[in-house]
Formats: sequence, structure tokens, C-alpha cells
Amino acid sequence: MEIRREQRNQDLSWFIDMYEAEKLQLDPPYQRKSVWGPKDRKFFLDTIFSNYPCPAIYLQKEITETSVIYNVVDGKQRLQTIFLFYQNKVALPDTLSDPKLVGKKWKDIESDPTYRYKFFNYSFSVEQLQCEEDVQWDEVFNRVNTNQKTLKDQELRHARFNGWLIKRAEAEAGSKFWVDLKVSTRGRSKRMRDTEFISILMLVMLEKDFVGFPQSNLNELYVKYDFDVNELPSDEYDAEKDQDNEQEELQTVTQEDIDLFEENFKQVKEYIQEVIDYDPELMNYISKKPLTHIYSLWALVSFNLEKSKDTKNLSKMFCSLLKKGDQFSTADFEIEELPKDNSTQAAYKYHQYTTGAATEKGPRQKRHEALIEYLGWAE
Repeated sequence: MEIRREQRNQDLSWFIDMYEAEKLQLDPPYQRKSVWGPKDRKFFLDTIFSNYPCPAIYLQKEITETSVIYNVVDGKQRLQTIFLFYQNKVALPDTLSDPKLVGKKWKDIESDPTYRYKFFNYSFSVEQLQCEEDVQWDEVFNRVNTNQKTLKDQELRHARFNGWLIKRAEAEAGSKFWVDLKVSTRGRSKRMRDTEFISILMLVMLEKDFVGFPQSNLNELYVKYDFDVNELPSDEYDAEKDQDNEQEELQTVTQEDIDLFEENFKQVKEYIQEVIDYDPELMNYISKKPLTHIYSLWALVSFNLEKSKDTKNLSKMFCSLLKKGDQFSTADFEIEELPKDNSTQAAYKYHQYTTGAATEKGPRQKRHEALIEYLGWAE
């Protein structure tokens, strides 16, 4: 199997022509979901009208019995931004040096020859890929994205996002609370893995749901919370009142939501601190897999904050659960061989979902269900 690569330049008008002729496929099966928000799109439009370079577009040329289709391997968000602007669904940013372009949509400038020329003639470097044999194009897609990624995912988010969520998580990562819980360590801080984890715990509270990997899911939520908190509507009424029908997206988060989050966030931290402080032995077990067990404890408390469970009892029970996990790690048996009491069965289920793909949403939810069962908190 040999993939043929052909490098060429294509101007922006060619992509619009292919898209309108339905010869450009933005969503082949291997393509990830779009996670660009308004700020990302405006930034890229600034790139075009300022004539800055951008990374290459990768296309898979597919010759069918009736036509030629170009599948987008890499560059979907950039091309989608162009088409949204061309369809008057996105406006130019307020940061452009040319005052005639500030806040404009395509319909406002398309009659001006200078801007038409600048837009349609913007040039892309294109890598066209083709193979006569069957190819696992999803592997090609992954290879392109892996080779381009020299930074860790959270480091890329640090460069890309500048809104409330990432600023709040980065500020939080330096606190003693997370250091004591073994979440913030020198190694994790160096590649911003502690910030990433803390932001996930924040999103668990904000979304009222289990948040897990893959990274693309996390990126989508970062887009949702990439706002200036000072520009939020005060409540849902103001959000609806201020909504512009021509706006691309409705800001569904309000200042009221953020205030409630901050109040609950503080309470959960205080509650967990009490749980940890009651039994010093507990931290010894947590520290063996701190991100796994802290996530479980955080979700448990976050989703049950109003029930005001006894912190001393929770400390004892969680410690006994993790002790049993140590026993399961050293023993060789099947679940059918375990005692049939609910607590042992639940502890074993919890332990099962601390290994393998433990950071994905499904295993995190299964751990939570097992923990609820072990504690006897089920309704």
C-alpha cells in the first residue's frame, strides 16, 4: 500500500467552489467533531484578512464511479469558518487594523473589489493524498494530528483559550489544597496536567454530569466556558432579552450560574478537606491513584452536596473501600467467588473501574455507582 502525496497551493475560492458543488466532504467517518467557538473563528478570519500564513490543509482525493470527492483529513475547522463567514453566519472581529472591516459580515464587504480580492485569493498550502487500494484513513488522520502536536493537550488549550474556565483552573492549581491531595505535583504542573484535571472537576459541577476523555470532548466544553465573566448576562431573563437573532450562538451561562458554582465549589473543597483530615490513613490509599480516587470523591460530594452526609462516616467508609481495593489487586479470583454481601461486591466493582480506560466517562460513572452502592446512599 502506498499513499501518493501531492503538494500544491489552492486559493480560498477553490474551496468554496468545491463545497458548493458538494465535492468537499467536511465530515468523513474519521473526522472529529468541530470544537471551534466564536473566538477561534474570528481569530482565523483575522488571519485571512491580514494575509498571515496558516497550517496546510490535508485532503483525501476519492474517485468514485460518478465523481471526485475531496475528504478533509485535517483543516475542517478552518474551512468551516470560511463557509460560515461566506454564508453571513459569522462576523469579522473588532481587532482588525482596518476600521472598514470591524464587525462586518461578508454581505457588508462583498461589493468592494479590494476585499473580494483579498478574501478569494487567500492561498492555502494543500497536501492531497490518494491511494488506489483500501486505506485506513482514520489512521492517516490520527498520524497527521499526532505529528503536528508537539505540545500536550492542556498546553495547547493554554495557547488557544483565554476565557473564564482556563483562567480559573490555572489560578486554582497553585493552591495548597491541590498540593496536599497530590493533584498538583512538580511533574503534573510542568505539563499542566494538574490544571487539566482541576478544570475537569469544575466541569463536573458546571455540567452536573460525569466528564471524561477523549480530549475532543473536553475541548468542546472549553469552548462553552471560554467567555469573559464580566460580560455575562446577570440571569436567564437578561440572556434572552439581550439575544440578537443574527448571533451565531446563544450564551447560556449567566453570572448567576458562576456565582452558584463558586459557592458550591468552596463547599465541596471544605467538605473533602474534612473527610481527608478525619483519617490520616485515607490519604495513603488515595495517593496510590490520586486522580482516580479524588475524581470519585469529588463527583460523589458534588452530586450529593445538599444531603449533608456525615464527613466522619464517609472518611471511614471510603478508606475501607480503598483498603479492599488493595486486597483485590493482590488476589487472584473471579467476582463470582467473592462473598455475596453488597459491600464486597460493590468494592470489587469500584476496583475494576480504576484500571484500564479509567479516565473515560463510562468507567468514571461506573465507579460512582459502585461507590454509592458501597456507602448505601442509593435512593
